[in-house]
Amino acid sequence: MLLPGNDLPSSGFLEAIHFDKFVHLVVYFVLYFLWCHGISKQYQQFPSRYGSEIRLVIAAVLYGVLIEGLQHVLTYQRSFETADIIANTAGVILGLFGWLVFFKPKMH
Repeated sequence: MLLPGNDLPSSGFLEAIHFDKFVHLVVYFVLYFLWCHGISKQYQQFPSRYGSEIRLVIAAVLYGVLIEGLQHVLTYQRSFETADIIANTAGVILGLFGWLVFFKPKMH
């Protein structure tokens, strides 16, 4: 998101438990999972191509880094947070495992 920091809701409890990192993880899990699903529907050879999932992991992580950089440069009161990138990456990796466990074996 590229919203200014003062437009985001604030809650002491949610900040104390770092709820925003959990949100990053879930959003990037869903992003990765939907990318895999959409590409697999569009290109039937997707599951059999070596490294397709890894290329999507790299793309999703780079997207997260880009968004963090843009929110630092283009918005007021937002910053580049390494912890957000770690949470994004964790969500992408969980999305990869979810994809491999629940969908890829069924597609061969």
